[in-house]
This record gives sequence, C-alpha cells and structure tokens, in this order.
Amino acid sequence: MSQFTRKLASSASRVAVVETLNHYYDALFIPAIALWGPIVGGGIMTIGAIILNRIFIHAYNKSSLDWYGFEWIRLKVELAIGVKKALIIMAISPYFIFWCWWDPFAGFIFIRGKRPTGSFGWLDWVLLTCITTLGAIIWTAMIQGAIEFLMHLFGH
Repeated sequence: MSQFTRKLASSASRVAVVETLNHYYDALFIPAIALWGPIVGGGIMTIGAIILNRIFIHAYNKSSLDWYGFEWIRLKVELAIGVKKALIIMAISPYFIFWCWWDPFAGFIFIRGKRPTGSFGWLDWVLLTCITTLGAIIWTAMIQGAIEFLMHLFGH
C-alpha cells in the first residue's frame, strides 16, 4: 500500500468518524428543541457542540494529516493573494457558511487551520464559539420551522 493510499484512508476514516458523531449529535437537536424550545434547547445543544468541536480540534491538531484538504487550499490562496486577503475572502465565502451549517468543526478548520496542540488561545475560543453558534442558529431555525410546519399541518 502506497504512502498516499495510507494517508487517504486515514483521513477518510477520521472524517467518517467525525461526520458520524456529528449526525448523531444533530439528531439530538430535534428532541431538544421540541422539549425545551429554540432558546433553551438550542442553547444547550450549542454548548454541547462547542465542547464536542473542541475535542475534534484537539484530535485534528494532534494528527499529522490534513483531513479535509483545507491546508492545501489555504496555502494556494495565501500564496496567490496574501494571508490577510485570503482570511477575509475565506470568512465571507459561501463555502465557509456551508461548513458552519454542515459541520462547525470543519468551518473552524477552514478558517483557522492546523496549529500546535497546546496553542488554543482565547481568540480561538471566540472563533470556535462564533462558528458553532452560527451553525446552531441555522440548525435551530430549520428544526423550529419544521416543528411549526408539522404542528400547523396536523392542527396542533
């Protein structure tokens, strides 16, 4: 087995684990919002998501692999237009918004990139909190809308 194949298989398996855990966690959003409403239920799920994403980030930083290919993308963009412009463009891109909705961990990695394991400062916490909250707001709004639609549809 070639080194490329081993790296690809390792990255794919790590992404599969993260995505599986994310989908199970996302499935908990529905009962949380149905039971506690969008503010309390969404808030509880957001706090849990921040903790879960921090664990994923720690594992990502410890690994030697670029799980999503974002480091390669960032390098190409930074070389072409510079670091500051690249960060601004990446932060306002629809791709970033998609990742915040689909997987805030990936949204964080897309913007911040890989860093040494011990370097997770207060600015990283702010960024992680904002990205995760954006994703949770999108999920909460979608779920609350679906709940209200179903309640209206069935006359409750």
